[in-house]
Amino acid sequence: EHEMMERAERLMDANPDSALKLMEAIVVDSLTVVEHRAHYSILMAMARDKNDLKVEEDSSLRNALSFYEKKNDRLREAQAHFYLSVFHRDKDERALEYAELSKALQCIPKVESRFGVLIHSKMAYLFLRTGLYGEAKELFQKEMVISEKTGDNDLYADAICQIGYCMYNLRNDSAIGYLRKGYDLLEKLPPIKNKSRILPHSCAFLGQYYMMMNKYDSIEFFARRGLETSAYYVDSMNATYNLAYAMAATGRLDSASMMLHKLSQSPYMVHKQKAYRGLSDIESARGNLSKAWEYERLSTLFFDTLVVQNQSVDVLNMVKKCKLVQEQQLKEKGRRRTLVAISFLVLLILLLMLYYLRRVSQHKKVLQSTQLYLEESKGEAERQSQVIKTMKERMDRMDAQLGELDELENKKKMMLLERRMLVQERLEEVEAYRKLLCMVNETEHFGEVHTRMEERDWTQLMRYVDSQMDNICLRLFSEKEMKQDDVNFCILLLLNFSHINMANIMNCTRSAIYKRERYILQHRFGITDKDKRLKDVLLEMVKKEI
Repeated sequence: EHEMMERAERLMDANPDSALKLMEAIVVDSLTVVEHRAHYSILMAMARDKNDLKVEEDSSLRNALSFYEKKNDRLREAQAHFYLSVFHRDKDERALEYAELSKALQCIPKVESRFGVLIHSKMAYLFLRTGLYGEAKELFQKEMVISEKTGDNDLYADAICQIGYCMYNLRNDSAIGYLRKGYDLLEKLPPIKNKSRILPHSCAFLGQYYMMMNKYDSIEFFARRGLETSAYYVDSMNATYNLAYAMAATGRLDSASMMLHKLSQSPYMVHKQKAYRGLSDIESARGNLSKAWEYERLSTLFFDTLVVQNQSVDVLNMVKKCKLVQEQQLKEKGRRRTLVAISFLVLLILLLMLYYLRRVSQHKKVLQSTQLYLEESKGEAERQSQVIKTMKERMDRMDAQLGELDELENKKKMMLLERRMLVQERLEEVEAYRKLLCMVNETEHFGEVHTRMEERDWTQLMRYVDSQMDNICLRLFSEKEMKQDDVNFCILLLLNFSHINMANIMNCTRSAIYKRERYILQHRFGITDKDKRLKDVLLEMVKKEI
């Protein structure tokens, strides 16, 4: 019997129907060990829940909970609370359902796990069913963050869909973005059980969103997609309602009526209510007011208790109560920790006192020997102070020399500045340079260039640059095997012309200038680093020679 339970637990996620058959084959009276009975209670509740069957009995789960609490098995304790919440969910006792989920979350060994994500998801669904969309959205966001960390892609995509659905009910324009993103993520997942359960939810949410937008083609598309992917009865009924809505809105009343009659056979009250309300609207459109009134009366018999105001009040009160209990537990834990810490400190103080008394007698002996050592050290300290004094004098002399070096450095900077000014003055006397400035001015004022650079002008500039920068142009010809156009490009960079001015001078676009610069760097200098600038490379080349 124990081996059958272990096998059923392994099959629970991939084949829940097979797991349920195995659990039903076990004779409960044959389980004489208390631990096996507790394990059986949890696995049976798990199998029924995964097969969309109600958990109808809670006493065995409470016995299992008591056993695992005594054993301090936190994971099984959390599972017992979780399936007690399922029991209360099936009885529509939402406040008690929230209380059990909250306890499960407190017992779970690791919140950032798939089980932790599921608990957050169930709490969020509870708020969603109760019409507390703001609270549901916050919990679905927590589910999204944790599932992203744990790598549970199906739960991550489902959380995004649910956030979009909450936003849709809160009339937030961002809803469609979340709904479409979640749907796209689910479409990309491999065909696993979880996806086949979650994807129809996404289709149903998108269908409801497009109902509000009156986009009937989109409603019908996602309804049919939901029917294709539905592996469970509830999901197919939701898709059936959306498809019937789209057909009725586009004039296909007979087809819509047939689908709504099918929906009315669902065992779930919410489906019956939707079906009869839809049939009432169709008969009103046909003019059959008596039938419409009868269907409207039937819809009120299956009023969805999910939106009853008392339920939301009870749930919110339970949320407050659970928070108070958690705060009291934290305070109690804090008090216990404080008492333990105080006890530890008292014991530590006593040990320190004993240690202190023991060490005092030892220190007296050490003190005597230390005095003798201090006297010997006194002479050594005097010698060390003399050495320090000598070193201080040397440091003073070094500081004076550093001051002189700083003064020389400042003079060097002044000379460099004067040299740059002289170079600029000489450059402005060069006729070819004045031509370049004239071309820049013509572009800025007239939008076109009339002046043109001749070969002799480039030769004059090259001579000037070589005279100021250690024959860099000649070295570019000889060492880098550059052509005349490439050297002219480098001359403009060295003369501090911007890329815009260079484009005007060379009668091309700025992008061509950038491409030319990357070409020279790669093919002439062998540099592929995109952060490197040609001007910096040229200046480094000049500095190395200088």
